[in-house]
Amino acid sequence: MLDEEAPLSYMQDPTQKKAMHASITSQTLLPFESLPRFRRGSVGLQLLKDSIYKALFGSLAVVQARGAPPTKRLERKPTGPKTIHFWAPTFKWGISIANVADFSKPPEKISYPQQVAVTCTGLIWSRYSTVITPKNWNLFSVNVVMAGTGIYQLARKTRHDYFSEVQEVPAKES
Repeated sequence: MLDEEAPLSYMQDPTQKKAMHASITSQTLLPFESLPRFRRGSVGLQLLKDSIYKALFGSLAVVQARGAPPTKRLERKPTGPKTIHFWAPTFKWGISIANVADFSKPPEKISYPQQVAVTCTGLIWSRYSTVITPKNWNLFSVNVVMAGTGIYQLARKTRHDYFSEVQEVPAKES
């Protein structure tokens, strides 16, 4: 049994203790890295990490690419923030958000041509975003939302114009 007062053998030297603390606190990826036999840079640690990543992601390519931080991996993607494939759909979300904000508008103020255009744009570009290379899931999602909001607005306008009963106010006889 270990004596509580006796320091561990790998921590007897103060410089080793400081180095161990630095390796634990700086960019610790997995909790078992603090164990002495899994010190940063050891072969055992690398094998353990690789097996965990393979189990989680099913691909060694992900394990080999994990060296870059997530922001760098996003930048390197063909639909990353350094391309138009990222920014065009991102700004297109503004149209969908504006259409959602129009849900509170009275149906009389909804425009058929505008909502038909929003719906058709959403449907056409949703299909297109799945057949182009690189596949752009941001473009797909914004267009699905755009088509959905356009269909909802058209349904509101149609229901109001053709299926609501207008109650006539009887005129006063003077």
